[in-house]
Amino acid sequence: MSCVKSDKYEDLLDICYFKKDLTDEEKAQYAAFLRDKMGPELKKKGGISDLEITKVDMAEDGESAKVSYSLTYGDGSIKATTDKVVCLDGRWKLNTGK
Repeated sequence: MSCVKSDKYEDLLDICYFKKDLTDEEKAQYAAFLRDKMGPELKKKGGISDLEITKVDMAEDGESAKVSYSLTYGDGSIKATTDKVVCLDGRWKLNTGK
């Protein structure tokens, strides 16, 4: 999440899985969307101070999983969430479903 902390949303896309390769224009559009959607909330909450993985439910094939984690913000508030991840070429990526 260091890319979010440093406002480099383009780098966040590198850990996201999309069903098709994105063009440079699509990457820029997604990064702008993430910055507009996440930026104000993160700023209001004082940024992200910690990320703790709380549970991993691995699929039987070992190629995907559901990962539950807690984000702790600078103001002390905590948000628990779960995301799907996939393993591609030995690297785990957030499954965007797109």
